[in-house]
Amino acid sequence: MTPYDFFQEKILPWFKGDYQEFSSKTVDGYFLYIAIWDKEPRQAMITTNALALLQRIFDRHSESTGNKEAGLLSSQVSRWYVNGFTSAYNYCRRYDLDHPFKHTDFAQWSVKLNSSDDLERGEWNLDMFRRYTINLGRREGTLFYVPEKESCAGQMANGQNGQSKDNTNKFSPIVSKVENDYHFPNDLMEELYKSFNGKIFKNITTPEEFKSIITRRSHIDYLSECSQKRMLMYKILHELSLLLPENLRATWLEDIAKECGYKVENINKKHNGSDSATEEHREKMKQIDHIFCKYSRS
Repeated sequence: MTPYDFFQEKILPWFKGDYQEFSSKTVDGYFLYIAIWDKEPRQAMITTNALALLQRIFDRHSESTGNKEAGLLSSQVSRWYVNGFTSAYNYCRRYDLDHPFKHTDFAQWSVKLNSSDDLERGEWNLDMFRRYTINLGRREGTLFYVPEKESCAGQMANGQNGQSKDNTNKFSPIVSKVENDYHFPNDLMEELYKSFNGKIFKNITTPEEFKSIITRRSHIDYLSECSQKRMLMYKILHELSLLLPENLRATWLEDIAKECGYKVENINKKHNGSDSATEEHREKMKQIDHIFCKYSRS
């Protein structure tokens, strides 16, 4: 256990009372997870996908270490997960982060869980399982904090009688409170995701999540450029804006620019790149043009 992990798992919870009562926290896509490894059950929130991953870790952990624990909820795996979840959730809560992934490295190990082969490859020891599991909890705790924050913002903006006081979600810059009717061709969304995911914009988990980001619906992942690919991102966003009716373009572009941390004026001015760009950059620009020409508005 590293000094950082010891501090997060042992010291902060002892001083801060960091094990939350999550049964009253309702967020779409999450359900209450109760671990019974301690004298008093400890709680976290979990998604169906994360639960399946956690069960796979437990099965592999039991098989490779000869562990005799009866089940997931009473196991070390469960303890590690809940410790990771609560440490991440409370880190975000204490510092009121707008975009937790910019400030933490909680997902460093758990991102490997996107590959079903990782747990089956090579030999695992106890410390590797511990780090793997606790960082899944950290990732989930961070992800839960974001939609919970958005949910609270929606309740406060609507007021006690459900009457909107403000069309702006002041608590989270990720998605506008009012979801406009932004439509883009499904084939285009799939082609952009297939062609540029992890190449121009950083990896987004699914095409559906990518579409939710672009259409400004509720989402968990974030849209940001890969290293030295900002001009190409400007190009994609500018071309997408041209597919919308004129009365929606400015609103959508302002909202998606906020998502990425961009200025609208830079997107409008720099979407064509520069004459000094590399050959690889120019080829990517041509590829973007080729994709969008099939969907351009008449």
